[in-house]
Amino acid sequence: MKAVYYNGKVLVSADKGFKDYVVINGNKIEEVGDEFDPSRFTGYDLVDLDGKMLMAGFTDAHAHPFTSAFQMSQINIDFESDAAGVIETARAYIEAHPEKEKYFGIGYSEASFGTEGPNRHMLDAICPDKPVILVGASGHEAFVNTAALKACGIDENTPDPIPGTQFFKRDETGYPTGHLIESGPITQVVLGLQPFVIEEAKETLLKIFDDFASYGITSIDDCGFIPYLKEPAEELLDEMIASGQMKQRIFGSNHINCLEEADVWEGYLNHMRDKYDTDMVRYNTFKIINDGIVEACSASMTEPFEGHDELVMPLIYGEDLRNICVKAASEGFDVHLHGIGDNTVHENLLAAKAIRDAGYDDTIITIAHTQCVLEEDIPKFAEYDVIANTTGVWHYGDPTAYELIGKRADRMFPMYSIIKCGAKMSLGSDFPGDEYGPQPLNSIETATTRQMLGDPNSPILQPESERLPMDELIKGFTETAVYQVRMDDKLGTIEPGKYADFIILDQNLYEVDPYELRNVKVCMTVMNGEVTYQA
Repeated sequence: MKAVYYNGKVLVSADKGFKDYVVINGNKIEEVGDEFDPSRFTGYDLVDLDGKMLMAGFTDAHAHPFTSAFQMSQINIDFESDAAGVIETARAYIEAHPEKEKYFGIGYSEASFGTEGPNRHMLDAICPDKPVILVGASGHEAFVNTAALKACGIDENTPDPIPGTQFFKRDETGYPTGHLIESGPITQVVLGLQPFVIEEAKETLLKIFDDFASYGITSIDDCGFIPYLKEPAEELLDEMIASGQMKQRIFGSNHINCLEEADVWEGYLNHMRDKYDTDMVRYNTFKIINDGIVEACSASMTEPFEGHDELVMPLIYGEDLRNICVKAASEGFDVHLHGIGDNTVHENLLAAKAIRDAGYDDTIITIAHTQCVLEEDIPKFAEYDVIANTTGVWHYGDPTAYELIGKRADRMFPMYSIIKCGAKMSLGSDFPGDEYGPQPLNSIETATTRQMLGDPNSPILQPESERLPMDELIKGFTETAVYQVRMDDKLGTIEPGKYADFIILDQNLYEVDPYELRNVKVCMTVMNGEVTYQA
């Protein structure tokens, strides 16, 4: 591609503002300037932007496309479904695919089944003879039928992976109800069932790539293959690289959930770093899923959930967490720590301090998803040079959160306070746990308004002062997102020498009504100089 894009608003970066035109030569940006003179560009395609906005492509700084390709290849449940709708979706798929011997689904809201949660009898009623597992949208809980429990040899004598934290809910006799809390029991069931077909996953992944390109996404921070999918996901990644069908750059990590997995992370991540180390695919980050979610009462808070007496602890904390993070930094890996509850975020920040105290100033440290943060911990993100990663579509007034953590819900997602203290914020979807879609423009609107997407009359997530300005939202999806994966010298802004990864929007984001941002259209997406989406 040799082209000049002119007569529009070319956003160099949030800080450097707009230029009049940009020149692309092959897969690189050649020139950016004002006062476009077509006579200088003989042999170049001249593309009239007609007033549209051109900017760096979005980087989704937290997603799981390869894991999702498997998980979403069968039963896909609408997040808005009530309990009856979840069961009906599963029933319809099972009836339409009688040839299958086992079934997997994902996507239901953890709030759909109320405080009691789902159970095996709900699925027994629609499929008594074949194993079924349905996973919640967050991936932090699931439920199965009796056939699945029996196929995996799980009964009243089966120990919980981590009692009180990762466990099988049980009835009064001790027999599992079918409701699985956190990754340990989910992994145990999935490994026992092996419900996935790689050809189905490949078809789903290609659709994910297409969809993400249509959203303007040119790079993805793949935050780890779920442990039960490591080998097939790696096989699928190899196939995508060989076939040249990827429409986004992939920068990835490992994925551990407990100390028991700590023995294998180093060998696996060294294998991934050695195997994938290009500007298209690179794996160089150590990641821990360090607690659950508020909706499942599995996040680690400094005070108990409403109606509960006991605290939930992080999956790894204290000296164990600090030692393993310093070890990762000493091996040259960046560190990415999941943190929902304020206690987990606090422990993660102590781990960040340990990394800095050990002298590893160059290690990039990210805390996701930065939902609940103690006020005294806010300045520590800047003090320890930690990126606060978050998902914008979660930034709305959620009555469920108030029911579970009370007034502490008013302290959720204090991103602007963290930024004003001098820290960086990156934005991602946590796809497929995004609730209202992985489109960056959906996140930008919600984080701007702190209200539910598309509903200006919905409750505002307090305090209103945490509403994020456009400059920070653009940085979160471009400059900081690529800094997080060590590509800020090659991506994230429209400057000479950087890769031609950019998008064209039909409107200038700075001039759009905040409640209409989701309706801005992506007209074109270009990655590595190639058009990956054209409206």
